[in-house]
Amino acid sequence: FAWANGDTRAAKLLETHAANWRHLFDPHTGYLQPRDADGQWPADKPQSDVGWAEGSTAQYTWMVPFDIPALVARMGGPSAAEKRLDTLFTKLNAGPTSIYYFNGNEPDESQPWIYDFIGKPWKTQEVIRRIQNSLWTDLPSGMPGNADGGAMPSWYVFSAIGLYPEIPGVGGFVVGSPLFKSIVIHRNGSRKITIQGVNASTQRLYVQSLRVDGQAYHSLWLPLAKLDQQRKSTLRFALSS
Repeated sequence: FAWANGDTRAAKLLETHAANWRHLFDPHTGYLQPRDADGQWPADKPQSDVGWAEGSTAQYTWMVPFDIPALVARMGGPSAAEKRLDTLFTKLNAGPTSIYYFNGNEPDESQPWIYDFIGKPWKTQEVIRRIQNSLWTDLPSGMPGNADGGAMPSWYVFSAIGLYPEIPGVGGFVVGSPLFKSIVIHRNGSRKITIQGVNASTQRLYVQSLRVDGQAYHSLWLPLAKLDQQRKSTLRFALSS
C-alpha cells in the first residue's frame, strides 16, 4: 500500500520490519525463537510456547507466508523442509504446546499449503483432505477450535473450494483440491467463478490437471488478476484417488 501511494519512506521501513524474522531464526536449531535483549537465544524446546501466543516454537516457525522461499532456504532447502512438514503433520490437532500441527488455531492455518512451495502439491492435497475428514463434522462439536469470529470456518471454506489466500496482501491463491463437484462463487456485481471438481469426493483428492477458462494451467499460484479477465471464470479440476 505504501509503495502504491508513493510513500517510499514508509514502504522501505515496513519492508525492513517484515524481514526481521530472519534475526529470530536460530541456525543451530533451525527454528524461529525469541531472543534476549543482548541477542542471545535462551534455551528453548520446539514445543515451548514461551514468547508465542497460543502456539509453540515448532508451529510458529512456519508463520512467514510472505517469504516462504527464504524460510525454506534457511531450513536447508526443500528436502529438509519437506521432512519437517512430514513430522509436523504426524498429528493434526495437537494443541499449542506441541511439535505437531494444531488445526484448531490460526497460527497454523497456512502450513498445509507450504508443500506447494517446495514442489510437492500432492502432499498439500492429502493433508488437507485428511484434516477435513478427521477434524470437521456437522455436529455441534464439529469444529477443531474456537470459530474466532469466522476465522476457522473460513479456513474450511477455502480448503473445500481448493484455493487459499496464502500470502497476505497479495491478490491470488495457492492451489489445493476442491472437495465438491461443483462450486459457484458470486463476487461483486455479476462476476462469478465456477469451480468444477470432476470426480471429486472425500477420497478422490489428487489433482491430475487444471483448466482455467478452457486453457491448461500448470502453476500452483492463481493470481486474482487472471480471474478478473472475464466476468465469468471457470476452473476445472480433474481429480482421482
